[in-house]
Amino acid sequence: MKEFVKKAMFIALLNLIAMTGLNAQEAVSAAGGHNREGGTIISWTLGELAITTLGAGDMILSQGIHQSTLTVSYAANYIRSGPHISVYPNPAADQLHISIKCGKLTNAPFSIMDIAGRVITTGYITDLPIHTICLEKLGAGVFLLRVGIESQPAETFRIVKR
Repeated sequence: MKEFVKKAMFIALLNLIAMTGLNAQEAVSAAGGHNREGGTIISWTLGELAITTLGAGDMILSQGIHQSTLTVSYAANYIRSGPHISVYPNPAADQLHISIKCGKLTNAPFSIMDIAGRVITTGYITDLPIHTICLEKLGAGVFLLRVGIESQPAETFRIVKR
């Protein structure tokens, strides 16, 4: 019996020593991910509840935010300098209006897709500054409206049809 107790205590002690070496950072979150491509690592979390930030000089410590090194070398691709597009009303009933504020524009293509990305209808924006799209044939649901303007990247809007 004494031999059994000695072995059990020895195994418990080994487990305790092994567990103390496994102190990793941990976040309670709704979702997250980790990806490595070459020398780049991207990790993210979504839905963290607690955020506390302390700063001293050029050092920042944030609790509840995934810390990493972020370097933005060129942000001009993300800043739209061309025409401004607005879509209204949203949610929409029978008609959807696309307002484009720009100087010159001819036949900008648009497409309406379901939430799975299947194209339902396509067309061209010809009436400026406000083009109206008839939504009567669409059932109620969530759709994506993609508008392409000349050399600019296409913009996608989430549309709710009542």
